[in-house]
Amino acid sequence: MRKTFPCGHVGKGQYCHRCHQKELAMAERVAARAVKQDRLKKAEEIVGVEMDALPLHVSEKAAEIMRDIRSGTPYTNYHGKRMDQDRTVISIPIGWSYRILCRNMNGQLKVAKVLSHEEYNREHQRMVRGLL
Repeated sequence: MRKTFPCGHVGKGQYCHRCHQKELAMAERVAARAVKQDRLKKAEEIVGVEMDALPLHVSEKAAEIMRDIRSGTPYTNYHGKRMDQDRTVISIPIGWSYRILCRNMNGQLKVAKVLSHEEYNREHQRMVRGLL
């Protein structure tokens, strides 16, 4: 015997299975978002700059690279290079699409920004023109 549930759906069970599936999916999304935010906060603490706009895998990779560099690994192991215009600025690639910009201050690397390759190109152009 089919009945109409309070939500307006029609079915034969004790409760509306459609709405129940939606609630489960929503709970999973909320839990996944909480886990992502927690992992992102841990990465931000290591790197020291805000990375909300970046994908999770990029922020975790940046945290891993900076943790290694602070423990003594040379930045050149990660294909990091000094900028021609300002030798205190070091660019470290994270894959093909992202870069870490660091500034060498008294022999220690301080992260200035973690940005996409497109944003990096704009920053580089500013440096070439002498705007930074």
